Amino acid sequence: MAITITLEATRIKCPNCDELLEEDVELGRAYECSTCGQVDEERRCDSCNLFKARAEGGLCPECDEHIDDPDGNMVPVITCVCHDEEHEAYV
Repeated sequence: MAITITLEATRIKCPNCDELLEEDVELGRAYECSTCGQVDEERRCDSCNLFKARAEGGLCPECDEHIDDPDGNMVPVITCVCHDEEHEAYV
């Protein structure tokens, strides 16, 4: 039985929903309130009614949670082929 394991690439893993994002994914824009710290896609804070500044990173396209350091959330992804089936996993 032959098992082939190859390192495919590194991809962003969302720390909130554990989703492995596609290589070419664009994170949604995130804005952060300097007063209360709320982070989401809205330019104006709901609780403070102030305009927010652009936040580092962006929003996960799967769960809409903030990923503040996309480079720090990169994980190696391997592809394992065994029994004529292909499996993808991260290390």
